[in-house]
Amino acid sequence: MIHGYRQTEKAFREKTGGLRKSLKNYAEFVFCEACHTVPKLDCENLDIDQVNGEDKGWWFSSDDRQYNALLHTGCDQGFEQSLEHLDKVFESQGPFDGILAFSQGACIGSILCQISKINETSEHKFKNIKFKFAILVAGFKSRQSQHDSYYEKKIQVPTLHIMGESDRVIPKEMSISLLDYFFEPKIFEHSGGHFVPTNAEAKNSIIQFLDSIQ
Repeated sequence: MIHGYRQTEKAFREKTGGLRKSLKNYAEFVFCEACHTVPKLDCENLDIDQVNGEDKGWWFSSDDRQYNALLHTGCDQGFEQSLEHLDKVFESQGPFDGILAFSQGACIGSILCQISKINETSEHKFKNIKFKFAILVAGFKSRQSQHDSYYEKKIQVPTLHIMGESDRVIPKEMSISLLDYFFEPKIFEHSGGHFVPTNAEAKNSIIQFLDSIQ
């Protein structure tokens, strides 16, 4: 379980409580927290989630330690450290069958999918990152130029992409564009905004996806 920008492991755990309850017969959930603290500065177009304690992020798209998913930049401050951190999580708490990731977490999740596929036939620098499927909620392709190489080949990992019709943080069009980089992605659209949907229809879409890959 990989949270979004300006979230924490605790906040993500609380917001997915209903979903986890519905899936308790399908999965055991392990939450990990990003290793970078986000400065307490509210900006437009950021994935802002007010939580108690320090907000966390997976990387920054500008030198002032902020992240804007909409901008194309050549700055990915902290990204390599986050991959190292996740590699250690996979080593110490895995193996994992799959990941469920949200927003900026889903963006890095798309890159983890490619790394996992590479590790099937050779050894990537982050060799412990291996899994069989991904559920990406409000996902999008990274707009940091350093990450383009991860999207050069179609990603073969089975995926379910969940997106909100009225998402104003990660516009639906960005999530749709991410589909082009995956082989036969499954899709679930909901009428809401920037959150992990927990209604019956969303839960059923996840259960159907898990059943299809078992």
